[in-house]
Amino acid sequence: PVLARARAAGQRLRQALREALVGNPLLDEVRGEGLLLGIALHQPEHPWLSFEHWGLPKLAARATIAPILAYRLYKHGFFTFACGHDWRVLRVQPRLDVDDATLDRFVKAVAHELAHIAEWVS
Repeated sequence: PVLARARAAGQRLRQALREALVGNPLLDEVRGEGLLLGIALHQPEHPWLSFEHWGLPKLAARATIAPILAYRLYKHGFFTFACGHDWRVLRVQPRLDVDDATLDRFVKAVAHELAHIAEWVS
């Protein structure tokens, strides 16, 4: 029952994220299976959104978009991370028993924060 619930919750979460983020210029795609998801983002060309701007030239080749979104989601109580191999992808991996209300709050937080970031670069 736990795995079936996780599969169904993941499908619901993917669909809710796609619907909530439609039209956001920073979204490339929402992908994954079950509750292991990736939100692939577009790294904007903006001087403030670079590691060089922050004084970290050794990380200049890395995207900042997923770490920035992860930081902003943390303030809402959500732990997400940039994928180790591609920092344009936000890794989402909630507990298998996560409730629907928490997933709904997460979707709203992602939509709000990604819209806010998109305003910075428009």
